[in-house]
Amino acid sequence: MKKKERIKDALIGIVIAFVSIPISMGYAMIAGLPAVYGLYGSVLPILFFGIISSSPRFVFGVDAAPAALTGAFLVTLGVAPFSDDALQVIPVLTLLTAMILLIFTLLGADRLTRFVSSPVMGGFISGIGAEIILMQFPKLFGGNAVHGELFTLIPALIGETDSFNLLSFILGIATIVIILFFKKRSPLIPMTVILMVIGALLAVFTDMTDKGVKLLDTPRPGLFDLVIPDITVVFYSPKEFFTAAFTIAIVVTSETLLSTRNFALKRGDRISGRRELAAYTAAMFSAAISGCCPVNGSVSRTGIADQYTVSSQLMSVTASATMVIILLFATPVVGWLPVPILTGIVISALLGIIEFELAGRLFKTAKNEFVIFISVALAVLIFGTMFGVVAGVIVSFISYIVKISGSAKVFLGCIPGEEGFFSIGRYKGVRQIKGVVIYRFTHPLFFANAMEFQKDIEEAVTGETKAVIVDAGNISSIDVTAAEYLLKIYETMKAKGIRFFLTEHSGELNDALHEYGCGVMLSEWAVLPKIELALRACGIREPYDLEGEGDAARGESVSSSYSGRSALALFEWAFGPYAENRMRELADDYVKEMMQSQEMIRSESMPGEAIRKRLIPVWGLMDEEWFLDIVEMRVAEYAKNKSTDADIYSRLQGIELALAQYHAYIDKRFSESDEDLIADLIRLRRKRELEFKNRDPEAYEIYRAERHEHRNRLREKYPRLLAKIDKVRDELP
Repeated sequence: MKKKERIKDALIGIVIAFVSIPISMGYAMIAGLPAVYGLYGSVLPILFFGIISSSPRFVFGVDAAPAALTGAFLVTLGVAPFSDDALQVIPVLTLLTAMILLIFTLLGADRLTRFVSSPVMGGFISGIGAEIILMQFPKLFGGNAVHGELFTLIPALIGETDSFNLLSFILGIATIVIILFFKKRSPLIPMTVILMVIGALLAVFTDMTDKGVKLLDTPRPGLFDLVIPDITVVFYSPKEFFTAAFTIAIVVTSETLLSTRNFALKRGDRISGRRELAAYTAAMFSAAISGCCPVNGSVSRTGIADQYTVSSQLMSVTASATMVIILLFATPVVGWLPVPILTGIVISALLGIIEFELAGRLFKTAKNEFVIFISVALAVLIFGTMFGVVAGVIVSFISYIVKISGSAKVFLGCIPGEEGFFSIGRYKGVRQIKGVVIYRFTHPLFFANAMEFQKDIEEAVTGETKAVIVDAGNISSIDVTAAEYLLKIYETMKAKGIRFFLTEHSGELNDALHEYGCGVMLSEWAVLPKIELALRACGIREPYDLEGEGDAARGESVSSSYSGRSALALFEWAFGPYAENRMRELADDYVKEMMQSQEMIRSESMPGEAIRKRLIPVWGLMDEEWFLDIVEMRVAEYAKNKSTDADIYSRLQGIELALAQYHAYIDKRFSESDEDLIADLIRLRRKRELEFKNRDPEAYEIYRAERHEHRNRLREKYPRLLAKIDKVRDELP
């Protein structure tokens, strides 16, 4: 690492230390400790984490979730916050959490994070954030913090309004507004530090304390005393201790590791999950001997470090050293910090951990996962943090069972002239093979969805059905109940004279079928590796007889000079019914680029290069021609809508000319192919033009005029090509 980078990281560490002062003190008080313990927890834990962690930029320290869980734990034990009992119990809880993290490290439990979904963790953290905000809110207006769950918090919060102080409320709300404003507009400015300094100056030079504004208690100067937690207190309430410690360990592992990986993905860092767990364990042990509450990764402070583009954990080492200097020489300043300003800083940080963005995204895209998010958040608010974790696991499990208990009802067919089998309804032009049901099941087959599996197949079978073929490529496992259903389906179909096959699956599934009593299916060759083999077993060979009218429904061969409609097929696979809209968006971008680039219009090759940039890497001549047709149709629509704007209309005419010239080049390349490929080209053009005519008749007339000019150019430059195209067109029905 260069000297310049080392200096920068060291300076960022100083900023992180100052930012941590108000946030850590606030969270320490939430945990039930005096505020100064937030500073104690910002010395050894962040140092040990920085030395061991594989992440170059994550910040560790006293944070919201463990603090809230610790505060809730004190309430469960009936221990008063800030009391001598709290100072004795909390380090023991921290030590027990460290021991559980050590076990996690030895077992490689970082893999457990894959079982904690984003909605569960997001709902849990958001619920904690909302709960702490409600607890701390009275301190904004001069009251005291309240505790408990939602239905206890609200009456207690209302009761604290008797202590309402207008000046305190103004200071607290102003702090929140200012921090949120600068976080959005100028995130690099450490506004929390600036407001902390301003608050101290106001306390020194104004009479705010005489007007009822509370200040923090002044801590004693100097470093903390190392403590040996009295582990014997666990035996008085073992269930409560182990439940709280295990919950905190799970939260620290899940939240911090998931967040670390998110930042690593963003910056390209390589993270070792087990090494991270070792760093959490060491940090937690050091927090215990510091007398502090459990510590955690801080997403908000990591975000600040990331904005300053920190590149190494020298930041954490410097932050730890800076906190030592603050404890030795600057603790009297803490006593001048107004409580409402500190509370405003903490609440603004808590607002940052509430997953508003995730909730909005889930509401729009995944309603069932949004329900999980809200359910977990409400469980935390109403029943407490301990119950929230249990509720999250239960809701996730139920959601998973419901999800895989249903079926996607994916039926497959063929596209004339294409190899393979395609989802009916997702790809255009897919037709079912006459007398054949090809059904793809997309989940493990077990007791909860076996009935749906049977129902889907039975509903798809008609009097014309001769064979049912199951694409079992996604059936990774099967249980006894599902095997019984499968055998019943096979025997029912056999009795009706319908061939039934299981295909495309792994050999291991055959072992399970044999073990669960479905050996008859294997011995009678109802289990085959490929769909094509099952079709051949029924006497059905290519070209397949497809559902539709007349000979047009039969498979049509494609010239070997063309490898298939690769780009179109993959666009339909990727975007389904939105494939055409996506292509029109790309066409719009292409037209806009041409309107801004005269070089593209004048160049013979650049139009084609720009087209291929917008197609996926697998593309062919037909794909290029297909996209060019869409572009020309979009230009016609632009010309119709912009006909009153002379400048734009003139540019569009220039684009039309450039496209026509390039289209002539494409047609010339087609002339080198056989007549079958030209026939395919003409059929596709006819289909696209008919769809365009029905969609926008006025723009279609503009397009047809351009196509007429295109034919004239072909007649002038490539008369033999035009004659060849006309010959093929005349021979088509």
